[in-house]
Amino acid sequence: METLEVSRKEKHEVDERLREMAVEFKFLLKKVGKELFERPYGLIVGDDPSGRLPALLMYEFLQRVYGKRNLPKPEILFFAGEKYLMDEEVEKRSSKISEHIDRAVKEAGLNNPNTLIVTETVEYGLGLRPITEGIARSGLTHDLFSGTMFYADVPRERELSQAADSIQKITKARKFFYGQIGSSSVKWEYDLSGVIRDNKSAAKGENGKEDKEIFSVPTKEFARTPVDETKIQKSVDKSREDIKILAEELFGWYETWTERGWDDEEN
Repeated sequence: METLEVSRKEKHEVDERLREMAVEFKFLLKKVGKELFERPYGLIVGDDPSGRLPALLMYEFLQRVYGKRNLPKPEILFFAGEKYLMDEEVEKRSSKISEHIDRAVKEAGLNNPNTLIVTETVEYGLGLRPITEGIARSGLTHDLFSGTMFYADVPRERELSQAADSIQKITKARKFFYGQIGSSSVKWEYDLSGVIRDNKSAAKGENGKEDKEIFSVPTKEFARTPVDETKIQKSVDKSREDIKILAEELFGWYETWTERGWDDEEN
């Protein structure tokens, strides 16, 4: 697999799992080309918990791209995905998600209805239903971006398009941008994401106990000692710094790519 050159500051090395995530991003960005940039996004939505890291990378990357193009920079929100929900529960959660989106849109004064959902790996798309239906309730349109697609039985190439069509239908995405077959390097890496999904926990969600079912729980809530809590926080803080470094690298590649032309084979 190709590697992504990463800037190194003195005494700072980017975590290998995050570096691999950036490689997945670059592969997908090369695959979809300028299609991803045809219409600016006003909102980035991360699928928690393990979708938080790629959503942050996309957010930091688009902040730089839109700044270069003199476009309004996007806002970012995070909601917890959940599979195996009955339709009644999906409706309940999507309604709450919609309320939070409406509030965020109003507070930020967003006029752009285009939303990009970012996740690390998508299998069937069922876990995204509360999020996608919540977005629809708020009158926004959305695309879906996933660095990898995972299946227990990897589909043949001729079946891949059908699988992608099924995911796009389930998630009601206007467009579905997907990358390589396999599982993401940051799936279940809660020491990096800083959040975890645990429906049985009594711990408060990030935005309060009353809406716990639509938010993830901070990983440090599960620390057994103050030392462990500090260790977790240091790991989270470093991952955020790593993501900014990787976003700068991706943006540098993007600039070179646009200067050469989207179809240049050297990109």
